[in-house]
Amino acid sequence: MHQTSPVAVLALQLQPCPSPHPLALNCACKQVATLDVLASWVDEIPPEQQSLRYGNPAFRTWFARLTEQASSLLESMLLPQHHPAIVELTGYFVDSFGNATRIDYGTGHETTFCAFLYCLSRLGVFSEADYGCVVSLVFNKYLNLMRRIQTTYW
Repeated sequence: MHQTSPVAVLALQLQPCPSPHPLALNCACKQVATLDVLASWVDEIPPEQQSLRYGNPAFRTWFARLTEQASSLLESMLLPQHHPAIVELTGYFVDSFGNATRIDYGTGHETTFCAFLYCLSRLGVFSEADYGCVVSLVFNKYLNLMRRIQTTYW
């Protein structure tokens, strides 16, 4: 018998909510604020005049900053009781934004971000009641950031 992946189950449960509950909004605010920080880096790290065949080398600078600051970004979005999980979360978080070696970002990395959200859910950062808010606010913000990264560093 085929067993459905826990990440796939979460994806099926995640549905946008028309009006997020105030507690769910509070829960997602730290994740949204972190994504806003990453978006501000796109402004601070403009594309280089010379681009490579598959992307702009400035993405590597952006990604290096992400890698260097990932732990502190995760600390700022999580309550102290979740900090021991940062060592595990960092890989999912960083890999959600692409690959600096290949200058590859976007398609396919969304699944890794979903896995990151799944980890947050399993830690209790989000409850099932928050899932709609996670889609409406956090995942939507992530997708908009990735579109911006793709159009800036292409």
